[in-house]
Amino acid sequence: MAYVYNPETDGYKLLRGFVYQIAKVITREGETITPDPNCMTRLVEGEVQADYIRNALDPVRLRELIHSADNLLRPLDPATIAVRGVSGLVFGAPLAYHMGIHLTVVRKDDGAHSPYMVEGYLPGSHDRWVIVDDLISTGSTIDHIVVTLGYRPGWLGCYLFNYDRFYSPEEVVKTWTSSILERLVEEYSSRTNKPLWA
Repeated sequence: MAYVYNPETDGYKLLRGFVYQIAKVITREGETITPDPNCMTRLVEGEVQADYIRNALDPVRLRELIHSADNLLRPLDPATIAVRGVSGLVFGAPLAYHMGIHLTVVRKDDGAHSPYMVEGYLPGSHDRWVIVDDLISTGSTIDHIVVTLGYRPGWLGCYLFNYDRFYSPEEVVKTWTSSILERLVEEYSSRTNKPLWA
């Protein structure tokens, strides 16, 4: 049975106000984005409303992707899944639960909600860990997680649920060219005396 969104019971007004407040502070290249205050009025009852996290919000697709991700990641034997932000958490949490492994939540550096930058399990020096996210754009999420975790060894790569694919660190760097990722490779290598994907 499909989930049907009910504005009276699902906090539509609260959600709309929350999204509007969040959208007011999002910036792109130093310019404030002007949100559409009516953006939430376009919800269609009985349909999953999402863009880039649609796969994680559709229960049927989520179930399929969880099983697929488990098949891809279990042979790698990760101790934890590391995520940042809603897009990582909305898929990473159920995946970690399904696999019976730890979850590491790396917070955004916005000073909100918690005094801790890392919540959940902090990977040990011998732990293997995977970043889970929806997609890679600039590489800033990967950079933030790796740097916040102190360039911890054992990073196996990224599972991107919108592609249903696992990428090793080497594949990440070769597939998405960005100055952020190039700097990360150099910094990781200089701190650990080995390449990021060794």
